[in-house]
Amino acid sequence: QVRNRTQGQKTTVGASFEDVDEETRARLSRLTQWDILDEPNRIRVVVKGDITEASSFHCLAQHLVGRVDFDLAQVAYINSLGVREWIGFLRKANIQGYELHACSVPFTLQAAMIPSMVGRGTVVSFFAPYFCESCGHHADKLLQSAAVLAANNQPPVFQCPKCSGSMELDDIPERYLAFLEPEDIEDSAD
Repeated sequence: QVRNRTQGQKTTVGASFEDVDEETRARLSRLTQWDILDEPNRIRVVVKGDITEASSFHCLAQHLVGRVDFDLAQVAYINSLGVREWIGFLRKANIQGYELHACSVPFTLQAAMIPSMVGRGTVVSFFAPYFCESCGHHADKLLQSAAVLAANNQPPVFQCPKCSGSMELDDIPERYLAFLEPEDIEDSAD
């Protein structure tokens, strides 16, 4: 089954496969949902595409040991069932610790509402939506969590590349940055 989703000027096309054996499903997941890069002292996992009810991180968990860095810049969309899948994966993953890098706007929005999206990990960097009031230019900017925290949760202002005006966070800072000060989370498996 082939499906598409249009968001603004982007169209995402996906395919689902019915009646696929586990080995083939694992290979498809590796090709379409994540990639593992071995680096000194840790493993880096690049998560990509949509996180939905069709996502499965079961096969990924089998490859993870020690410290893990998750690169989430390529996560384009997450629905509520995808949130549940991600949280379940983090709770069950047998890893020492993990960091979340370059969290996409869709991932960050979910993490701001649902602290379990971060689990016992740390968000090192994240994308935030910015807007220039002067010319209407939109852009996602990569922010470092430590810098935002050092500025008392005040997001930076950027110079607009189109008109040199000021680009500011296009969301309510307290809401969008809520994941920076998560509540206590019980991270035991259900």
